[in-house]
Amino acid sequence: MLRRQGRQEPAQLSLQLSAGGGASQAQISSGSSAESGPSSRGDATPPAAGPPEPPPTLPAEPAGGSGRPVTSGNVFPYGQCTWWANQRYFQLHGSYVPWRTQADAWQWVARAYEFHWHVSRDPVPGAIIVLQPGVEGAYALGHVAVVEKVLGQGRVLASTMNWGAAPWKVQYVVYSVGPGVAFIYSD
Repeated sequence: MLRRQGRQEPAQLSLQLSAGGGASQAQISSGSSAESGPSSRGDATPPAAGPPEPPPTLPAEPAGGSGRPVTSGNVFPYGQCTWWANQRYFQLHGSYVPWRTQADAWQWVARAYEFHWHVSRDPVPGAIIVLQPGVEGAYALGHVAVVEKVLGQGRVLASTMNWGAAPWKVQYVVYSVGPGVAFIYSD
């Protein structure tokens, strides 16, 4: 299990989207994931650039009101971090991750190597960030998200699901670069 002494919990930005796609409420709190349990440590300082506007390409709820976006081609279970990372990557790059098996979040680095994807310790906007189990609050299966912005000083702002107090909603979380953290992307 990878752990850093004195690690800080990632700052978490939770956005609830209105029907028009704009942010109707934003809150920032310090805490760990729903995968590692909620925290009640209070508010954290927002990123220097302020809360981001949600990307315009977030999936919309279908007209039928099932609560699930229409997503053919995404084989991962809706609401899981793997589903969101795959879906958001498709929105940004036009392709899903090619692996379908042995695909828990902690396995995505090995799978990326197998499919000849780039694997780096350096953050890249649009890349998938992979957290190994125990890193920055990730549970036993690890965690994946998509880098929306590189903030500098070893920090990135990433969109994710199944993290924090609202696991079925897309949230924005600040993660730090370090041991047990990798960034994967295709050509």
